[in-house]
Amino acid sequence: VLERNSPISVRLASLMRSSTKKKISREDSLVLKRHGFGTAAFGAISFFSSNTRSVNGDKPSLDKNSKFQSQIDSINHVPVWLQTFVADTLRYIEYERRGLPVALLCD
Repeated sequence: VLERNSPISVRLASLMRSSTKKKISREDSLVLKRHGFGTAAFGAISFFSSNTRSVNGDKPSLDKNSKFQSQIDSINHVPVWLQTFVADTLRYIEYERRGLPVALLCD
């Protein structure tokens, strides 16, 4: 089904389109949330390393009173292209899920 409805060229185009985005769209964020894709789903890439420097070049403090404490594990650390590509893939899965009963009846 994947080869018929979404050949490799379409999947590659989706990856390329995702890599050109600079900001995650509201729709993409909603798709990720609807499917439960948070920091756990993206794994270590969402983790804010203690070796990472802040925007102004300071090393973040990891104590409880630090403004960086709430940013340690955040979806904001996941690259935009990855979030967008995953959202596109989830939209394809939704499409397949809607079409499956019809495909089973027709075949």
